[in-house]
Amino acid sequence: MKKSLLLIGFCLMGNLSIGQPGSGSLYFSPHDGRGSIVRYVPSTGKHIVYSEYNNENHFTLTDMVQDIDAHIADYFFIKDFEIIDNFVVFCGYYSYGVGVQTGIIGWFDIDSLFYYGVSPTIDHSLFTLGMETLDNIEVFRDPSGQMHIAGYGEMTSPPGGSGNYYRVFEAKGNLPGYFNYRTTDLWRYGVHSRITDMAVTDNFVVFLGWDKNTMGEGVGITLHPFLKFNMITSNIIESYYFDLHTYNNPLLPSNADEPITAPKITHSTGDRVAVCSSRQENVTGTTYYLSHWIFDITPCLSGLPVQMLSSATAQIPDYISSTDVLLFDDGSKNFIVLFSHGLGGGITEYAVTTIDFSTGSIPSYILSDYQTAYSTNNYWIPKSICLDVSPQYTVSGFKKFTYEQILWQNIINTEDGSCSNSVPYPLLPQSLFSPVTNIFKADLMGWNKIVFGHTEHVGLDYFPCISICPDNYYKNKK
Repeated sequence: MKKSLLLIGFCLMGNLSIGQPGSGSLYFSPHDGRGSIVRYVPSTGKHIVYSEYNNENHFTLTDMVQDIDAHIADYFFIKDFEIIDNFVVFCGYYSYGVGVQTGIIGWFDIDSLFYYGVSPTIDHSLFTLGMETLDNIEVFRDPSGQMHIAGYGEMTSPPGGSGNYYRVFEAKGNLPGYFNYRTTDLWRYGVHSRITDMAVTDNFVVFLGWDKNTMGEGVGITLHPFLKFNMITSNIIESYYFDLHTYNNPLLPSNADEPITAPKITHSTGDRVAVCSSRQENVTGTTYYLSHWIFDITPCLSGLPVQMLSSATAQIPDYISSTDVLLFDDGSKNFIVLFSHGLGGGITEYAVTTIDFSTGSIPSYILSDYQTAYSTNNYWIPKSICLDVSPQYTVSGFKKFTYEQILWQNIINTEDGSCSNSVPYPLLPQSLFSPVTNIFKADLMGWNKIVFGHTEHVGLDYFPCISICPDNYYKNKK
């Protein structure tokens, strides 16, 4: 605490500007930001950022002026968290022996944690129903007001099995209080396939599979839709596989690899979802593409397969090293992608890319925003992105080598400013595909109780959030 107050004074004496969040601005805070995940708190306009380092778990509440940092636990590994009302629900895993671990789920009240140091409560017994991890969750309410938690995680391989196996997680209950949960396993294309993301639509929870062949090369994706409020009710599950690696060169499928990075999914409107991934082609040299598709899940209500509605790719100058997050801003009708690609010479740079569907059809180009004053190829590394009040987004990450937290706020589809510049890449429509339907006999497990009982001591600390690149372009436009 004393060190934090001294640093605040030092920053003020050094004329470092500290102010309210604005478009095109970059913020620095002198605490560790590794393993960053950022979420917007609609009720307050603030942000919560999770970070993990040296087996410590920290949640930070920030208004871009001051950070309240809560050290909540050690040796738990948190993979995701979501905000509902004034609660944070988080998930991950806990290792309690050599090669032995269990999925965890926990929660806390935002005000109680950050202002009074009240500990989160955690259940670390999800291994009881086969879940070694709980990697990703979504939290929502049904029309009666009951809270639902949907998610997925890795499971113990069956005897003689190999590769990645996954289970679906469904829980119902209320906070504070108890939840009942159940799980089932998922169909997989092959031993190298993975579940990489999920989305919740009006009527469905949809899990996204990254499908690979025996060589570990990407050959397509699988969409696994479940009814939203009563997910696991049948031993028969239908999934829909889309073979994507042949659509540009159907006669030369071995010369294309898609996805080459973990694909991401988001809900747009109704029962529509979008998926973003990356593609590599080796025909006349090696070329790289950012790919985008829109799917309609509505036909599944009538026993029909998922329908692909649009498909497009944009060529990127160099290799794509990650597709990190895909979001949809309902106000502007833009899809937002956080991804990284090469610049040559082994250098990687991150872009926040917007795909504008406000006209209802595929746009002629995508627009990628890059940091300039504090570049992501040498100063800091983005890790997560969230949407704020439309049309603003916030990116979280950490400084290279010294790991302090960095936050970047900007407006969707802006012009160049003093902190960032925008680069257009042509977006070309591609042919549509029909899926292959796979019927899977699930391993359905009955309801079990989640008991939020485990608590840890909470340590609170306070840090300044310092504006290191206020975007003068936007200030001058006001």
